[in-house]
Amino acid sequence: MKIVGVILAGGRSNSALTKEKAAAILPVASYYSAIDFSLSSMVNSGIKKVAIVTQYISRPLSEHLKSATWWGFGRKHGGLFVLSPMMTAEGHDWYHGTIDALADTIEFLRESHEPYVAIASGDGIYSLDYEKVLKEHIESGAEITVVCKKLEKENRGRFGIINTDDENRITSFAEKDESAEGELCSCGIYLARRRTFIELIEKAVEEGKRDFVQGVLIPRTQTGRVFAYVHTGYWNNISADKAYYDCNMDFLKKEVRDEFFKEDDIIFTRVLDRPPAKYLGGASVSNSLIGSGDIIDGTVKDSVLFNGVTVGKDAEIIGGIVFPGVSIAPGEKIEKTIVVSENERIKI
Repeated sequence: MKIVGVILAGGRSNSALTKEKAAAILPVASYYSAIDFSLSSMVNSGIKKVAIVTQYISRPLSEHLKSATWWGFGRKHGGLFVLSPMMTAEGHDWYHGTIDALADTIEFLRESHEPYVAIASGDGIYSLDYEKVLKEHIESGAEITVVCKKLEKENRGRFGIINTDDENRITSFAEKDESAEGELCSCGIYLARRRTFIELIEKAVEEGKRDFVQGVLIPRTQTGRVFAYVHTGYWNNISADKAYYDCNMDFLKKEVRDEFFKEDDIIFTRVLDRPPAKYLGGASVSNSLIGSGDIIDGTVKDSVLFNGVTVGKDAEIIGGIVFPGVSIAPGEKIEKTIVVSENERIKI
């Protein structure tokens, strides 16, 4: 493959879900972590070398990624590299923005031989064929290609709003502006020539820029050739509580599961050694995803349960999401709620 990958997975969001873990490691669809989707898209597209940039509460993410063979890495060429802020003799600080984080990938990119680089966020849930993005990038003569999705009105203030001309060249880009007009939003996925990207980041560092979108991408829409690639498949960003809830509920729909869980393009993840779920005499389960090692003795309907969950006798979960290892007490009623722990509930 002609692309080297970089996944930004070090940030936290305003969500209560990320108080103790980075958004990229949040559990999704009963069995996976968020980063599995962006990483699997690269692997399924033939990308053999990927750097993952971490920072905020990085240990759970590093634990998840410690065996790169789950994603097909570990061969002689390529590999999975985890990068984080380092203290040196010259000193260092935490990343203060995406420019800082991307600047730490420059040495990694210089040592790579692939002519193109793909940048993605670790909290997006999607399946993307990067070969198609690269083909369109080359044909359009783009300097930077931004992967976009048709915008839903309720998400207008969460993402970059984009307008394009008839050739899909981006004519305007408004970042997280509720008043902005446009039909497309940025998915936080970018493709560019590796050398061009290095030059843009180095210049941004010299100019004291902190944010990639504000400091590099938006100015280049006026002076360069920045094009949109419109992704027609599923995409969601889970950095808000409601979006996280909706995304997990989407996986209860057959058409969404069919899009992700294909015979050829599977979603890779770290495999845990757990027994199958156990259903006791009081169990009643319908339209739900049940994790490995779960013990069910109550009613579960239209819900997503992760690994190691216990549902007590006569408990009832309807439209709920239950995090790994949480026990639901006998007789407890859960409805449209994210159960983070025994003591923390997020009502949707």
